[in-house]
Amino acid sequence: MIEVLSTGLLNSVQDQGRMGYLDIGVSTCGPIDRLAYELANALLDNPSNAAAIEVALFPFRIKFHGDANFAVTGAVCDTKLDGMRLPPCWMRSARAGQTLTIGAPRRGARAFLAVGGGFDVPEVLGSRATDQKKRVRRPGRPGPEAR
Repeated sequence: MIEVLSTGLLNSVQDQGRMGYLDIGVSTCGPIDRLAYELANALLDNPSNAAAIEVALFPFRIKFHGDANFAVTGAVCDTKLDGMRLPPCWMRSARAGQTLTIGAPRRGARAFLAVGGGFDVPEVLGSRATDQKKRVRRPGRPGPEAR
């Protein structure tokens, strides 16, 4: 289990995407950088469709509440585990209580964080991918159909 300490609005959970719903207006979603997403899961021997976090806004900080294997791929970022610098595109182990920080990229735009076994989030229409294009309705404000 992890705790997100700092994040940006555009950071999201992604998997391979949601197929077969374009006819009803549901986009495929999935990772922007499919190769980086697949590499993160491959480094951990995860299933090919395991959920990972796509990081687009930095810094991104998490705290591990249990021992876990993790991989950070994609953009070359200043990545640190409890202040110790980590190489790009690498798999590591974290102990409970350690903090991972993914800093601003030196090259590239998005980083992917995967954990051993994937992130356990509910599936919607057969996918864990976040659809960033859908409009988020604010509480107390009518949706477009009411205007």
